Amino acid sequence: MNTRPGLENIDMIISSPAYLTAYAHRTLPASFVKAAYSQAEDLRIPAFETPIKLFECYCDVTGVQLSYTSISRRKLFTKVLQGFAGALHSNNFVAGTLETRMAWLDKITKVLTHLRERIPAMPSPEEIIADISQCTLIWSEISKNDYADLDRAALRYWSGWKITSAKGATAFLSLGNVWHAFGPEFTEELYLAWENFIAKGANATSTELKRFLRFLVDSKDEWTPESFKDPLKIKKIFTAWMRVYFIEGTAAKRKNLIDHWNAFLSNVEQAFIAPGYWARPFTPLPRLPSRNVLGAPAGKIKSNNDGIEVQDQLLTEIPLHVTDDQAIELLFKEVDADIATVTSWAEAEANDLYRRACRRKELAKVGKPHSQISSDAPDEKSNPNDRSYITPTLENHCATFEQYGLIPDKHNFARQYGSIKNKVELAFEMGIPTVCAFFPHQCLLVTEHPRITPHFLHGLDLYNTKGDLSGFLATDTGCQLIGYKDRRGAALSEMKIDLTERSTNWIRQVIEITEPLRRWLREQNDDRWRKLFLTCGASFTNPSPSSKKAWTPMELRKKPSLTARLMRQFEACTPLRDTALLSFIERVSLSRLRASCGVSVYLKTRDVREMAKALGHAEYDPQLLAHYLPQSLLAFFQSRWIRIFQRGVICLAMKDSPFLLEATSFGGMAELHMFLQNHAIKEIPSHLVDPEGRDSVKPVNPNTPSQVYLAVGVGVLTTLLSLESAVNQATAPTAVSGKARYWADLTNLMVAEIERDNDGLLHEHLATARQHCDPSRMEKLIYDAA
Repeated sequence: MNTRPGLENIDMIISSPAYLTAYAHRTLPASFVKAAYSQAEDLRIPAFETPIKLFECYCDVTGVQLSYTSISRRKLFTKVLQGFAGALHSNNFVAGTLETRMAWLDKITKVLTHLRERIPAMPSPEEIIADISQCTLIWSEISKNDYADLDRAALRYWSGWKITSAKGATAFLSLGNVWHAFGPEFTEELYLAWENFIAKGANATSTELKRFLRFLVDSKDEWTPESFKDPLKIKKIFTAWMRVYFIEGTAAKRKNLIDHWNAFLSNVEQAFIAPGYWARPFTPLPRLPSRNVLGAPAGKIKSNNDGIEVQDQLLTEIPLHVTDDQAIELLFKEVDADIATVTSWAEAEANDLYRRACRRKELAKVGKPHSQISSDAPDEKSNPNDRSYITPTLENHCATFEQYGLIPDKHNFARQYGSIKNKVELAFEMGIPTVCAFFPHQCLLVTEHPRITPHFLHGLDLYNTKGDLSGFLATDTGCQLIGYKDRRGAALSEMKIDLTERSTNWIRQVIEITEPLRRWLREQNDDRWRKLFLTCGASFTNPSPSSKKAWTPMELRKKPSLTARLMRQFEACTPLRDTALLSFIERVSLSRLRASCGVSVYLKTRDVREMAKALGHAEYDPQLLAHYLPQSLLAFFQSRWIRIFQRGVICLAMKDSPFLLEATSFGGMAELHMFLQNHAIKEIPSHLVDPEGRDSVKPVNPNTPSQVYLAVGVGVLTTLLSLESAVNQATAPTAVSGKARYWADLTNLMVAEIERDNDGLLHEHLATARQHCDPSRMEKLIYDAA
């Protein structure tokens, strides 16, 4: 049997009580378990599952067969309960603070005490555990010599199956049912194979494996451990699982089933078949062809509040079907405007958090720290409800924090600060980073450097395992942020971001704000102190790196106070209001912000390669733009946009008056847009392109666009130059209409084309137009989106 390496030197039986939820009750009698849960419900004892499973674990590893009869035997029951109490008082039975472990003991004691009504002969549990020294002595004797006297198989079973990725992400496999259905040897081999496989990757996700294992347990009478050593049977196992997988997945409306299925089979081959743990089938495992559809990945198309189908990967909702005019507005105004809205909001919130953290330090200088009261002191002041020794001012609270640092334990916090009615509000006023507090900083980093992904930020280590600064380093040219982007592959996963002065300042703010949290974690020997982004829950709880999304549409619906707060914050950054604003806030996320920034780079450069470079892609993908934009907008580029900017421009002179602008009074941007469409851009007539009609019989390839020429008379050119100048000088750039930006960009490229050409007449027209250029006549029009 392959036992887990190091089991002989185990220093904690239950390293994480969270994984106990996957364990079924198998040692304690079913009638006792049922009665205990019923009693806990009657007593309104919450979260009773953990303490009763800890009690079951203790009975299992010590070999105690508990029953109603044995509970009535004073000597036996006393030893069991004292040993269990001693185990919870120790540091080698279950992970958790002493306060938490005592709460578990209290719950078990209360339930057992009330069960005495059904079992009159049971001795009093409260009297049994009263002598703590005796309890700890019994457990010390039981667990001596590295648990030499305990059941080894039970120890292995209850210690769990922990897996750790190459990036340090941890999880626990639920193998308890597999252990009982297929035996310890098969379970350990499966665990060892998957543990080795996960250790090479970036995360510890095992969702599809867990589904497969549930299928195996449910069909344990059909398959045996030997089936996985048979090349014929192993193919039948996965064929049978495939049918169940897609039936269950379709019923549950899970998305991307085919992709997940094929990826899981690849993992199975790498983890189990290639190393030789399982047999290699004579024919390949049953994969399905992927649906390779151009455009957004599955799940990124949805119907918005107006019932319109949109592509949902940007901050801006992109309808699947748009006209050219709508495309111009979406691409040349709304994408950048939405980025600007999030950036403006993020700057305000990031600055506010930093201001509050700095204010805490200033207030601490004038405040007086509350005296520290020992938890063991008999002094009446140890009562947290006695606030006579505390002057509850913000200055004094700030001074207390600066003096004693973070105090996550709620009882110690109460002794130090008194009974705080609203700890969340106090944490906010003191600039303590709570969950999602750094989302604005992360948004700013993404807008400044779109190469940065959410996973890059959430997993970023500020210090390495040796305690040296490694994630934020100064160079000869500035500072670098160093982390990993796992999707680039192992060889290219490390990314070094050359920070700007602005982004360097944001990182320094984060480091300064998190310093008290980092210090506390380091004092606890908690390795999480190395992470860059640390937060402490809702107020003053144990610090941890937060990978939680800032908010979701579901959270906004369930938390009206959060919604109202965000609405107030965003109203200062956008003209959107009411349902339109709420819809926009629901779409705000790091991934959508990053995608929008990538599309914005493309709009500025007209180069998908530049977009790929900005997003930090290791390889150029010609379909990159299709990943973010629907076919309707791609068609816009492939027809009008590409014809103008990527297939050359033919400029023909027109003898127009240079005073056209003065003589014309455009009523709005729509009128000017129509004028320029009619007079500046024209398709080359077919009789000029092919005067002899040679191509008239040839099939037309819709993917090969025809040429376009610009009718560049002095009047039109003057109008275009004036419009371009007005856009460039705009006092409110984010309010400039998409149509105005479109024509300004076109003018810029058209002028460059004229300057490259040797046509003297065109150069003469350009010089004349520049003399008569008057951006003041366009100042009002460029803000008109109608």
